[in-house]
Amino acid sequence: MKNFKSSIGQKRDEGFTLLEVVISLALIAISFVVLLELHISSLEMERVAKEITSATFLAQQKTEELKLEGAEFTGIQKRQLDSKYPNFRWDSSATNTPVAGLYKLVVTVYRPASGTERKKELAEITTYLQREGM
Repeated sequence: MKNFKSSIGQKRDEGFTLLEVVISLALIAISFVVLLELHISSLEMERVAKEITSATFLAQQKTEELKLEGAEFTGIQKRQLDSKYPNFRWDSSATNTPVAGLYKLVVTVYRPASGTERKKELAEITTYLQREGM
């Protein structure tokens, strides 16, 4: 058997104090909260990146469609996109340029205003086209 001696005035190194455990648990809890906030913000950034990528693709697609139509027009057109993208709208405007035979075509894809959110422009493509017969 071991001989036990009185430990009055001696420091024991047998474990952690309650204060040390509470402090370490608080640090772990704070770390988890920070990691959770970072994860939530990364999910939001991923959603925004997907939205901008889709809008850019749609703007390019609408620009090509308008070029293929070959119709000469000036002014502004506003339309809703396919039912596949119900939250996006697009505008197109064609204006004459100082150079004879060229016009400027601008296609903008945006998310319309809803509730407290304002209209948010997501993508804009500008191209210059030559009029037929020039």
